[in-house]
Amino acid sequence: KIININISNINYNNEKIIYKNYGNGYNYGKEYGNLVIILNELKHDIFKRQNNNLLIDVELTLKEALIPGTIIKIPLLNNIYYEHKITRLININDSEIINNKGLNNIGDLIINYNINLPTILNEKQKENIIKYF
Repeated sequence: KIININISNINYNNEKIIYKNYGNGYNYGKEYGNLVIILNELKHDIFKRQNNNLLIDVELTLKEALIPGTIIKIPLLNNIYYEHKITRLININDSEIINNKGLNNIGDLIINYNINLPTILNEKQKENIIKYF
C-alpha cells in the first residue's frame, strides 16, 4: 500500500508522525501495527533552525560594525533577499532579531554578527586609533 506523507517546515527534528493501522499486516487475529515515522532534519548550508526561528551568521568588517548604515543582503528560504540596514554600532558577539522573517513568516530571523578584526595595522592606523579612542 502506498501512503502520502505531508511534511512541512512546521514539523520539527525528531518529531514522530504516527499512522495508526498502517504497519505490519493483519496476522493471526491481531490488529495492524502502526507506522511510525521519525523526522531527521538535514543541516542547511546557511541557516540553523531554532523552532520557527532561523539563525544566520553574518560577517562584518570593523568599519561596517562601527559605522551604522551598512546594508546587508540576507538570502531567505524562498529564494529572495532581505535587505537589512544596520542602524547601530555592532559589538563582538552581537545579534539582532528581525521579526516575522523566520519559517512561515511566523518565526524570527536572528542575525549573529561576527566582526572580522584586522590582523595588521600600519603606523598611521595605529596613530588614528590612539588619537580617537
